[in-house]
Amino acid sequence: MWLRSGQAVSERGVTANVPRPGREYDRMEECCAEARYHSPVIRRLYVHNFRCLENFELPVLGQSSVLLIGNNGSGKTTVGAALEILQRIARGTNRVGDLVKPKDFTRGRIDVPMRFEIEVELKASIYEYVIAFEFPDGFKELRVLEEKFAVNGKPVYTRDHAQVQLGKKKGIPSIEEFARTANFRVRQKNLWVSSGSGSLPSE
Repeated sequence: MWLRSGQAVSERGVTANVPRPGREYDRMEECCAEARYHSPVIRRLYVHNFRCLENFELPVLGQSSVLLIGNNGSGKTTVGAALEILQRIARGTNRVGDLVKPKDFTRGRIDVPMRFEIEVELKASIYEYVIAFEFPDGFKELRVLEEKFAVNGKPVYTRDHAQVQLGKKKGIPSIEEFARTANFRVRQKNLWVSSGSGSLPSE
């Protein structure tokens, strides 16, 4: 899996420095420059008790790109699935059953919460989002155990079971404002899966 956190690419995976003729090239350069300015950069990803990932951390702070290579079943696709869950939350999916299932617990360990954490840099601010799921006895679906959204270390929203606290402060955007801007963009153009052959398949 190839995570390009600091390089703008076109919809077909072409980097911004690939020459193209005439006005089409100029428009592409402008679009890519805007994408570089507004695109969120993942700083850290943490996943626990989700499929094959246990206490998994991917620190990418300061890295322009990260390449994950492994054999089939080593967890590359699961990392992408974790990012897609966070993306769907940012896009407004609010039913837990549409995000994760009881079968997603690692080796059926339903007594341990399933946890996702991500840090993203956007426009010189650091956004942190944390969500944990549990599967109580008698429930058919997982439920949110803990949730937190913070900007530059200042909590904007926290949730512990059913207790919700809002920490809206001047100059700090709401969750909705952040989701509209960042949207945790995870697309095939910047996610490639490799099985150790060294090749990066195109779309």
